Amino acid sequence: MSRYRLMPREGSCTFHKIRTGKKWIGRVGVCEDGRFFGKIGSTFVYADSAAAAFDLVVSKHLGYANAGELRAHNSRVSAVNRQRRDETRHAVNELMRGNFNALDALFGK
Repeated sequence: MSRYRLMPREGSCTFHKIRTGKKWIGRVGVCEDGRFFGKIGSTFVYADSAAAAFDLVVSKHLGYANAGELRAHNSRVSAVNRQRRDETRHAVNELMRGNFNALDALFGK
């Protein structure tokens, strides 16, 4: 999972920066008709708010049809990571008690 952030406007800048880590990769701004646009590379979208434009352009940039699909994917990844972390924590606790069979269960031997 990548962490994309919508940064506040700086100084007299007319748009919000989209950053991942310290790298500036895109922007969200206001069109003349009042709609908001989001742009990352060649991906360009329109939305009704800055947050919606940000969500939509990031999800399209990552290959998802909309922000809901990206959130669903992130939820599945988080659930798998949480399960693996719990299994590893259990194995470490068993190892500390002197039960080395927990390693076999963890690595499927």
